[in-house]
Amino acid sequence: MPKRRRWSVHCNNGYYYKLYKKNPDIIDQQKQNILWVYRICHYALNENHDLAKEKIESLNKMFTYPLSTDLLIQTESAEQKNDKYKKKVGHHLRKITGLTWEQLSKYHIRRDFTAEERKEYDKNRYKGKLKENNSKPKSEQINEQAKVVQELVKEGKTEREIMEIFGFSRSKVKSLKKKSIQDKDNKDNVNFDAALQLLREGHNIRINGGAGTGKTTLLRLFVDNLTDEEKKGTIIVAPSNRAASNVGGITIHKAFNLEPKNYSPNSPYQYMENFPNISKVIIDECSMLRFDLFHQVARIIREIENRENKKIQIILCGDNAQLPPVMPKDDLKSLCKAWKMNKSQIGKGQIEKSPLYNSFQFSEIELTSIIRQDNIADALNCNRVRYKDPSIIKLLNTKVNPEKRYDQNALHLCSYRSEAKNVNETIIQQHDYVHFVEESTMDDSYSLEVYVGMPVYFMLSTSKYSKGDLGKITKINKKTIKVDVIGGNEVLVKKQIIDLDNGMKIRQFPLEPAHAITIHKAQGMTINQDIVIHPPMFDDAMLYTAITRATNLSNVYFTQLLTKKDLGI
Repeated sequence: MPKRRRWSVHCNNGYYYKLYKKNPDIIDQQKQNILWVYRICHYALNENHDLAKEKIESLNKMFTYPLSTDLLIQTESAEQKNDKYKKKVGHHLRKITGLTWEQLSKYHIRRDFTAEERKEYDKNRYKGKLKENNSKPKSEQINEQAKVVQELVKEGKTEREIMEIFGFSRSKVKSLKKKSIQDKDNKDNVNFDAALQLLREGHNIRINGGAGTGKTTLLRLFVDNLTDEEKKGTIIVAPSNRAASNVGGITIHKAFNLEPKNYSPNSPYQYMENFPNISKVIIDECSMLRFDLFHQVARIIREIENRENKKIQIILCGDNAQLPPVMPKDDLKSLCKAWKMNKSQIGKGQIEKSPLYNSFQFSEIELTSIIRQDNIADALNCNRVRYKDPSIIKLLNTKVNPEKRYDQNALHLCSYRSEAKNVNETIIQQHDYVHFVEESTMDDSYSLEVYVGMPVYFMLSTSKYSKGDLGKITKINKKTIKVDVIGGNEVLVKKQIIDLDNGMKIRQFPLEPAHAITIHKAQGMTINQDIVIHPPMFDDAMLYTAITRATNLSNVYFTQLLTKKDLGI
């Protein structure tokens, strides 16, 4: 059964497998079809996406059961797993078609490389590149060698492996690695200046970069040099309150008078009196922004442009290596219906899925050079995680702390909600004078145990506090709880109507224990206390998102050893 499920992932939700089981008479047509399916995967894996789409369209005309573009979505992200992917598909093709490995080889299907085959493959691949440069000046050859070494380092090759491939000495490899870093930094300086120039010229731009690469510096430099009139027409927004507060802005919902809900392609909105004054929109933490919300904002911006006969500059800023927008199952189901898209087409719900995204013709700038000088070592190590440098695992594993020698007020970051719940319950049980503040008629699973000094997470927004804020309880009464909001004021919290994950609505204090929270909830936060991260990670971006919450990596600890899988390799 597991094999059948895996097969259905690769081949259009099991159409081919199921059809073959129901009607063995179509096996000859099936063989041809399955082999074409694999060839499409092969084209996509080699980035010939246009050709792959063309083949899909041809097949849709040839067969009554259509091929899905799911294949492209599956394969576009599978480039680094090429050999493993081919082997898995190959096994299923052999089972269904009855063809041998030798027969399948002419369709570029083969088993995994052995270690020796992989080494030989690398030698031929990169030595071939360098041989072509023998006629070039020595300086150009060194530049080419540095680029190749940089590629190998990105693939996770060690210095020893690089030495074996080229026959270089260790000092030569180190020299080439250093040069590749210098070349990259020079390029990034150009990128920073180019981005600033594009901003000043009024272009729509998307700025992407890791920790310490100067995204905030770039935006601040741009905004500070605007005229007073231009500043009045500039709004700075972010998906969450905590992200907005980091850049001195407001939430995107508040700026455009939008409700926090799922949006369809034609959801209504209210055209506000202040909209015509808008001339520039800066959206920070855009990786957290879901496509349906971006589309709603884009529609408003287009209407302002049409009504006022002017162009509004849009500036997106974020870190693509962080976690994508949160997409609960119910939301995904609702969006699929509203947008007439399937789950694979929506994917992770990033803003690029909006039909209006490409119409803004964003110039994309990638910042990778570390310019933040307050803690450059931390920024460099965070970016080693961002670019999945396997050597960083050894360094991070020195921070494993099974003896729990971290501050008792540390914030625990967990991959799963269930784990965060268990950590919270364990810590709360260690405290005396715990209060049960929910009604006696309330189901026990929703009762809230609190005590003075307990860290809490706000579950919704009001005029006094925002969803995602953290705070500490300072006083507990029957009808109110007083909380000192981190980065804010002391507020009185009353019971509110809360929507639960299971569809129920209950009246309770909009607070959750926050000794531990999920990494998704922590996104956009800057945390000044000790952080304890709980591996394993189920998403490539989780580890990077978690460690970049800390202001100092010396405050980061792990509960168990990390593996390459946690890094996403």
